[in-house]
Amino acid sequence: NMVDVSGKTTTLREARARLMDSYEALVVSVRASMERASVEALPGSLRPRNFARNLFHVLNAVVGVVLYQWVLSRTGCLVVLGTILGVYATLDITRRIFPRWNEILFDKVLRPITRPRERFQIPSATWYAAATFLVVAFADQTAAQVAVLVLGFGDPAAALAGRRFGRVKLFRRKSVVGTATFFIVSFAVAALFLATCKPFGFGAVLGIAGLAAASGAAAELASDERIDDNFTIPIAVAMVLSIVLPLVV
Repeated sequence: NMVDVSGKTTTLREARARLMDSYEALVVSVRASMERASVEALPGSLRPRNFARNLFHVLNAVVGVVLYQWVLSRTGCLVVLGTILGVYATLDITRRIFPRWNEILFDKVLRPITRPRERFQIPSATWYAAATFLVVAFADQTAAQVAVLVLGFGDPAAALAGRRFGRVKLFRRKSVVGTATFFIVSFAVAALFLATCKPFGFGAVLGIAGLAAASGAAAELASDERIDDNFTIPIAVAMVLSIVLPLVV
């Protein structure tokens, strides 16, 4: 334990969390007052290692795909996803109106699965829910499922590998190792799902999984702090597969 300037006893973890929040608040303030060219030169938002968040990503993908495959129809999925998106949107609106509510949410409820910057921006979970709702609403079932799996497994795998081994950058702050890991993990998960749950031959499985992994990796690479990859990845994968799948079936 340690004592802060106000005399309040706090743990090292709590102090670290407060420092990260203060840093993000400063970044938001500076970005709001600078030209875009200058903003690009600023340090990016913090992305601390968060295994609880990674697990949340994976479980969301697995549960969603299982439900859509064997339990819920498209309409049922849309009802569930619409409800989740509505809750997330309501929380996001109300926390902007009531600062104290924002503090409670991010200090007491959502801290284990959020990043510091999400205290001041739309959380990735809201983008995740919005993208999932859209791909289920407008894409083929298989395209939607693979899109969610690519996001759920590829994104956290890339984040973990990139932070640990991503010394060589590929584009902006994205690393060669992170992007390669995204592709490999997404390809493996998509191929396993297609081979076991869908009526495709070996060649089709490899081709579809490869396109899904490549489009997801490209979307992740192009995304930045203004365009959340929890939205762009599933949308990109679903769009590509919506074009390809009718040619395969």
